Order: sequence, then C-alpha cells, then structure tokens
Amino acid sequence: MAKKDRTAVAAEKNGAAIETTLGALVTAEAALARLAGRQLPIKTAYHVAKLVRLVRAETEHYHAQRTAFIKELGASRDPTPAEKAAGSTEVFEVKSENVQDFQKRMTELDALAVTIAWGPIDLATLGAIEIVAFDLVQLEPLLTGTPTVP
Repeated sequence: MAKKDRTAVAAEKNGAAIETTLGALVTAEAALARLAGRQLPIKTAYHVAKLVRLVRAETEHYHAQRTAFIKELGASRDPTPAEKAAGSTEVFEVKSENVQDFQKRMTELDALAVTIAWGPIDLATLGAIEIVAFDLVQLEPLLTGTPTVP
C-alpha cells in the first residue's frame, strides 16, 4: 500500500477534498496565482499557497501531455521574429490533418477526473479583498461558501 503524504492524510481526516477535472484546474490556475498574490489573512494565505502547490502538481502533467501530443501530431517550424524575441528557438505546430485528433485527445485530457487532497477556499475567509468577477468564475471549482459582505 502506498504511503500517503501529510496533506492527503489531513484532507481525509477533515473530510476535505476537491473533486474536479483536469481542464477545470488548468482554467483556474492563473486566477489562483493572482489570488495568491493578494494580501490575505495568514491562515487563508497558507490555505491558498498549499492549494497553488497542489494544483500546479496536477497541471504540470497536463502541460507535459499537451506538449507530447503537439510533438507527436505536429511538425517543427522556425519561430517568427516575435517568438524569437520571446526566447523560442523551435516551435511545434499540429499538422492540419491531425487537428481533429489533437482536439479529441485534449477534450479527453480536459475531462479527466482529479481529486485534490485539500479543501476548497471558503469565500468567507477572503475578507474584504477585491477580486475580478471573471476570476471567481475560473476559481469556482476551488471555492465554497458565501463571501462576507462588509
């Protein structure tokens, strides 16, 4: 039997876990990083920081698999001047005859069920911070509760 890390044991003990899809985590990742950059109460900041680490661990696999699909179904090309300026030395693109296969694979990857062994962020713990509405939409799978209205 595999040994569980402290986070998984604590989540099981508290009955806290986030059930979502890999695609939802990829969508939420940037908004979660912006939230992590905000001034938050210490307990909430710790909770968000831990969630950032756990989400990144899952999305790393997504990005690696996406890159593998692109290389498998694509071809290398020279970078444009803008891509060179951004530091790219080689660019891969999915071949037009493989776009449907790539999209099918990505849809399957997006739909993979994921369990994060950590509880969602309780909106009430965020206090009176200002947040963009679209970030709330993206963060939805990682949130619970009702915000505190000052």
